[in-house]
Order: sequence, then C-alpha cells, then structure tokens
Amino acid sequence: MTAGGSRQIELGAAVSYVAILFNVLAGFLYTPWMIHRIGQADYGLYTLTTSVMAYFLIDFGLENAVVKFLSRYRATGDAKGMARFLGLVQKMYLLLDAGILVGLAVAYLFLDRIYVQLSPAEMVKFRTLFVIAGLTILLSFPFTPLKGIMGAHEKFFAHKMLNLLQKAATIVLTMTLLLLGADLYALVIVQLIVGVAFVVLRGIYVNRTIHPLLDWRFFEGALLRSILSFTVWVALILVSQQVIVNLAPTLLGILAPGAALEISVFSIGMIFYGYLLNFSGALNGLFVPRVTQMVHEKATMGDLSRLMIRVGRAQTYVVGFIYMAFAVFGREFLHWWVGAGFEGSYEVGLILMSPCLVVFTQEIAGTFLIVVDEVKYRAILYIGSAALSVGLSILLVPSGGATGAAAAIA
Repeated sequence: MTAGGSRQIELGAAVSYVAILFNVLAGFLYTPWMIHRIGQADYGLYTLTTSVMAYFLIDFGLENAVVKFLSRYRATGDAKGMARFLGLVQKMYLLLDAGILVGLAVAYLFLDRIYVQLSPAEMVKFRTLFVIAGLTILLSFPFTPLKGIMGAHEKFFAHKMLNLLQKAATIVLTMTLLLLGADLYALVIVQLIVGVAFVVLRGIYVNRTIHPLLDWRFFEGALLRSILSFTVWVALILVSQQVIVNLAPTLLGILAPGAALEISVFSIGMIFYGYLLNFSGALNGLFVPRVTQMVHEKATMGDLSRLMIRVGRAQTYVVGFIYMAFAVFGREFLHWWVGAGFEGSYEVGLILMSPCLVVFTQEIAGTFLIVVDEVKYRAILYIGSAALSVGLSILLVPSGGATGAAAAIA
C-alpha cells in the first residue's frame, strides 16, 4: 500500500463519517418535516417504492468484481488486462440494464395484484412513483462501473465526496420543492434529476483523472467464466440481503392490515438500523485494494488477522455505543422526533439492531473472503437466513405487523 493509498483511505474514512453525521442530522431534521408535509400514509408509499426498487438495483456482484479485478490488474501493472476487463464488464452492465427494463415492465402490470392491501387511491400514487423511480434506475445503472473504477484506483476521497454532495443536493432540492407546494412525487423526481446529474459528474472526474480504457471488441470465455464464478456467490449474498431486509415493506403491503401505516412504522425503525449499518460499514469498502495487495504480496494470516482485529475493534465501539444509546433514549426520542403514530418504531429499531452487535463487527473478514474467492461460505449462510426470515415473516406479519417483520428479520 503506497503512502498515497493510505492517505486516500484516511481521507475517504473522514468523508465517510462526515457523510454519516450529515445523514443523521438531516434525517433527524428532514424526515419528520417531510412526513408532516406529505402525510404518514404517503411516506409509507414512498418507502415501499424505495424497497421495491432495491431489487432492481442489484448488480449481481459486478461492482465488487470491478474493484477486485482492477485492483489485481493494478497490482501486476497489466494495463491491457484492465481495458479488456472493463470492456467486457460494461457490456454485461448494458445487458443487465435491458433485463431490468423487462423486469420493471412485467412488475408494473401486476402491482395491483401483488399489493392488495393498498387502496385504489394509494395504488394510483404507487404506480406513478414506480415509473419515475424505475426510470432513474434505467438511466443510472449502466454507469455503476464508475464507482468500482474509483475504488480500485483508491480515489476514495472523491468517491465519498460525490456521494455526500449527491445526498445533500437531493435533500435541498426536495425541501425546496415541498416548500413551493409540491407533493409526494417531488421525492422521486428530485432523485431522478440529481442521480443523472451526478452520473455525469462522476464520469467527467473518472475520464479526467484516471483515463480508463475500454476494449469493446474483446471477448474471452475464460475471463467471463472467472467473473461469473466470483459474481454468482456475491449475487446470492446481495439478493439474500435484499430479501432479509427490503422484502419486509412488500410483505407488509401484502399481508398486514393498514399496510401503508405499518410500512411507515417499520421504515422509521429501519432508519436507525441504517444509521448503525452506515457507521459500522464506513471503513469496509476502503480496504479491498489493501487486502488485495496484501494477498498478492503473500502476507501472513497473522498480518491479515491484525488488520481485521484493529478495524473490528473500532467497529465494536461504534456499534455498541449506538445500540446502547438507542436502547436507553430511543423511545422518548421517537416521541419527540416524529410524534404520535410511530410508537412501534422503537421496538422495530431495537429488534433489528440487536444482531448487529455480532454481525457488523466482522465485516472486514468478508472483504478478505471476496479477495481470495471464498465468498460461497457467506452466501450459503445468507441464503439460509433469507429463507428463515421470509418463512417467519409470513407467520408473524399478519398479526404482528411491523414488529412481527422486525422479529422475523432478527
């Protein structure tokens, strides 16, 4: 790891924590204000749209593959291999984008048959949100490799800074439109505009600083098989993660009486789970190039273990502090923050956060498994967890609502 790479990790980590603090403060101030402006039921519909779109954003592990393979090519100085790899991956992304278009079209036709607990008026709104959010995905998804290119070249500061600016721009523009009298649809329209704008900015930065080359004519079955042998397991992990957490609003929309309100209660509890995830995971993505370099240089398991322990110890302090603070003050804070109607969000948040004391403190080991192509063990565990979560949700959601969904996930 070069001095410049270490400096980029430090800057990237600093910006990551600034971004997390911004998200926390913005969430505490912006979320209740936004719910007040659009209403609790509409907020539930917005959350449902976000959770559904998460399934179409799964790139089947290709972004992880970009970081992993490009880091390996950089470690060996193989510029030609990088160009060939990027050309092949870009074609795979375009093919996936076409598949997403088909999937969105089919899903749109069956929305009213899937979300039977939504009223006719709520279904009209949900269909409109679905179309706008789907367009955002179709326009931005093919450019996902830009993030992997920046990560592999250790441009962590710029990568994290662009993410922070994108979130800030989204919140500022949304608040402006809502103050001017806009309604629920402003939330997804702003995401469309800002998302496309930052795709352009990210592309300009990558072309000016990294100058990546793409060999569009190259195709090699051996390289494709190598990519797929890695991504198939990562894809199973990503799909399982989506099923475990993001399927909950869908199951509430199908099975829970008063679905829109239950989804809103669940989503507020999920916010605190998300904060915990962001704080504990701020460092994880920064270490793929470092671990790749250590493996390439045949570092000992002792060296790798010391890195995992050092990062894991810091994550334990962060996760433990946030969990205890929410357990002690969360109920009173939620009453002050979002008011009546969200009492169940405390139980949802506390239940979801409990397993994180173990899981989130070991993520650096997951990075190592990615680098050494041993992610299948993790994938098998996630598949089992997803199946158990769905089965329990079907049993608990009809009577337990949002709390039942959280219990099944935990």
